[in-house]
Amino acid sequence: MQDRPTAAEVLVTIGEYLDEEVLPAVEGALRYKTLVAANLIKVLERELAAGDGPQRRERERLAALLGVAADGEDLTGDLLRLNAELQARLRAPELPSREFLLAARAALEASALDNLAVNKPGYDRYDQAIEVD
Repeated sequence: MQDRPTAAEVLVTIGEYLDEEVLPAVEGALRYKTLVAANLIKVLERELAAGDGPQRRERERLAALLGVAADGEDLTGDLLRLNAELQARLRAPELPSREFLLAARAALEASALDNLAVNKPGYDRYDQAIEVD
């Protein structure tokens, strides 16, 4: 009896089919739509490979920044709670310290780069120093 393919294997097969068989055979709007579909398949592949790693790292960064514990099993709930707490601190009438603001920026930037690594590889290696003369 054959083993069932994993979701990742199915996505790879679909992506290869779109890239190798369909794209060379289509033009115009259909080609564009096929390119979009192939890109979405690749994003899904990367999401499967990344698992919940990016969310776990974001939770760790935010918990450390805010000085709270967040090691529960409800990853989504923790992230919602931690992000709400960060927003509340940033919107508070009294401005947080410069150190807190710099640490918050670093945490948010790291989370954004984690997400870009999955959604738009290459952009996760953004270097702001390149833009500064």
